[in-house]
Amino acid sequence: MFQSTSNSADTVSALEMMDSNTEHHDHELDDRQNNVTYPTTIDGYNIEEMVGRGTHSTIWSAHCGTKNRNVAIKKINMDNLKVDDIQNLFQNEVNMLSISRHPNIVTYRTSFTDGVHLYVVTDLLDGGSMSDIMSRKFTSGIHDERLVATILKNILKALCYMHKTSHVHRDVKLSNVFVDSSGKFQLGDFALSIPLFEDGHRIKSSFELASNSFCWMAPEVFSQNAGYDYKADIWSFGITALELAYGTAPLSDLLPMQIMYHVMNESPPKLVDQEDFCWSSSFHDLITKVLQSNPDKRPNAAELMEHKFFKKAMSDTDAVEMLLKNTRLPAHIAGNANPTDYKGFEDEDGDTSKIACDTADEWSWEEDKDRIPYLLSPIVNTSNI
Repeated sequence: MFQSTSNSADTVSALEMMDSNTEHHDHELDDRQNNVTYPTTIDGYNIEEMVGRGTHSTIWSAHCGTKNRNVAIKKINMDNLKVDDIQNLFQNEVNMLSISRHPNIVTYRTSFTDGVHLYVVTDLLDGGSMSDIMSRKFTSGIHDERLVATILKNILKALCYMHKTSHVHRDVKLSNVFVDSSGKFQLGDFALSIPLFEDGHRIKSSFELASNSFCWMAPEVFSQNAGYDYKADIWSFGITALELAYGTAPLSDLLPMQIMYHVMNESPPKLVDQEDFCWSSSFHDLITKVLQSNPDKRPNAAELMEHKFFKKAMSDTDAVEMLLKNTRLPAHIAGNANPTDYKGFEDEDGDTSKIACDTADEWSWEEDKDRIPYLLSPIVNTSNI
């Protein structure tokens, strides 16, 4: 089990230092939204149910009565983090969301602290995440390439924006792609995102490795030699494309250490034709181009936007209609959430550091983490930007 390296007093102190920054972001957002403000205390929201979980966080659906709007609230437990990590987490997620002005990135509303918790409020997209939709309707994958192209194109638009503003997402996967019935696809969860530059200087960053993201990690992310840059997102984009095609990410049945070994030592995964149908040559070509072990051989996001596969894309509205048609919506969206669903909000810290792997309880990250310490302090290579 991970042990806390900060006490509550240090955590609260660090959070208090961040409050002024939070207010600054709120004021900036007010200017962009005609002084529309959102409550900065948890009492200002009616909590409905948990809709997601991260390493140190839980995500809850809620309703903001003063704005009559459904929102998502990410509750982050800071008490198990180092003080430096608390400030880095705030900078990564809140700063990235608050400066983002792009239709394919989730809309940040406000953030605030309460005790040892940081709350980040964003719009709630009523279709849920793409991984939720896949598990309910497309367990064997999406075989309509028009739909696949539309989803990937929207993800790519978000990555183009992030990379243009010198940010790397580092956790691109379907569980971080959200859908709204109005016809929107948005990329979210920026806890692992980092700026490549700050005041013209290279950023040195550290983060806790998330075992549930191993399948999407590029070879260079697992390596301690050359570091990595935005091309790591392009690899994750390719794995996400296969996730859409197959219903699950390649290697998802393996243990995290097995995934790491396979990604670093074996050939990249490929798009494989199935017995009852074959994928188009343009989809095969897209996968081949992005899943190159050598990041220098991968195209950047802007170059990928010109790929012929994306000529298949349909309108976003039609794509969302296809995804959500005859699909059971989450309870909090369908209006039948159980009042007891939010019972754990007050005492749910979201600390899943004790959970080593979603698919195999017998594996322990604690036993292996000392064997790959370099993963905890990745080198970010900015030379190619």
